[in-house]
Amino acid sequence: APMPALKAPDHSIVRWSDEALAPYLWTWMDEVTLTEEGLQATAAKKDPLRPFFLAFRLLHIYDRTHDEKVGAAAKRALDFMLDEYEPAERSPTGYRWFYGFPYENLPANWWSSMDALFGPLVLYAGWQQFGIERYRDEAIKSAKRSLVPPTEGGVLWRSPKGCWLSEYAWASMTQEQEFHVLNGHLYGLQALAMLAAQTQDPALTEAYSCARDGTIARRGEFMNADHSWTLYQTTPPTINPTHYLLFETAQFRALELVTGDPAWRKDADVRSQDFQQQYPLQLSQNADNSYTVMFSMVGAPHPYWTDTYPVTVSCSVDGREVSAKSRGHYNQSLPFDDRFFVSLRLDKTPQQCSVYVHPLPSGRTLAYTQSAFTVEKVLPPENLPLDMEASYNASKANEAAGDLRINPAGGHTEGRIELKLNRPVTSGDTIALIINSAADHQLGMLLYV
Repeated sequence: APMPALKAPDHSIVRWSDEALAPYLWTWMDEVTLTEEGLQATAAKKDPLRPFFLAFRLLHIYDRTHDEKVGAAAKRALDFMLDEYEPAERSPTGYRWFYGFPYENLPANWWSSMDALFGPLVLYAGWQQFGIERYRDEAIKSAKRSLVPPTEGGVLWRSPKGCWLSEYAWASMTQEQEFHVLNGHLYGLQALAMLAAQTQDPALTEAYSCARDGTIARRGEFMNADHSWTLYQTTPPTINPTHYLLFETAQFRALELVTGDPAWRKDADVRSQDFQQQYPLQLSQNADNSYTVMFSMVGAPHPYWTDTYPVTVSCSVDGREVSAKSRGHYNQSLPFDDRFFVSLRLDKTPQQCSVYVHPLPSGRTLAYTQSAFTVEKVLPPENLPLDMEASYNASKANEAAGDLRINPAGGHTEGRIELKLNRPVTSGDTIALIINSAADHQLGMLLYV
């Protein structure tokens, strides 16, 4: 479908709804600070996205509170990024901010479309709040400066498929080396769309249109073989951690809201459906004929999520809303069933239930809504004997407890553990493996069935 024209809203950037601004309010950055010490501590990480993220949060709070201390802190953060942040390149044609630390194989001073476009958006929002013309001028110049390939110091690749915004860029890279990290591309893409709508600048509008085409052309490349999950990046193909799938869902929803473009709904819906398929709500009938809705934060195909966001399950029963929120999922002293499972007891079957996650400062974002349930009878738990065998440098540490141990001090960094269940395993079964390390190690695991 053709791209709808980008139109400036009748309000400032920070007045968009929390859902529209969700990627820029997501709570994975530093805590909000009003002090110079806090700003310097944020900037000391030499990650330009962090001070810009702080400035945006401050602008968002200032717009709603009119607290002059917050406004002063926002201006200080913006002035710092224009005048003091290092490493950076300050040119009459626009500013560039660099990452002053190595990342995997990249040496320090690489750059990214995330802050290259979000930074100008924050500066433009600062101009809207304070009327300081310098913020607007440098926002437009710096955004347009970034719309060239990484080989020319920008972040925009052009190809027959359309354009792509590079999250990790360096001077000598080739287009074949582009990682194609989706969330980083979308982070810059939304900022580009919002700047183009506000300014009606032809260069910004054309770049957004080209990057929109590039995203849509590549959307199938970010699905796994059976379309049950998505990829974090395509070069090399890397499975999406669950919290990034949720983040991308919010990003596509936000893109639809700020652009009015229904094309983005397909991408959001696919991720929402995949999440529901892998993390479904289960409805069971209890012995007293009441019902329990259960949500498990332990799922597949990527296990890393349970310690990331709190979860709320909310159900509609005859017009009433009944909800339960996960508690203490960071608290390792609690038993696993308290930390990673959310259960809701109901007197009737629900009409529908929704799963929300809580990554926003002001509340939650929808993961999915489920209205069809298969009622399962609650069966008493089975305590099954488990036969474990250790090989390939793993050894049994305690015969009675069934513990297995790998000792890195002995030069052994890998071991094989074979679990013999001696019974059929169905999709309804959950097997938990608890891995502990006495020291700080990067632990990895491969599962074979």
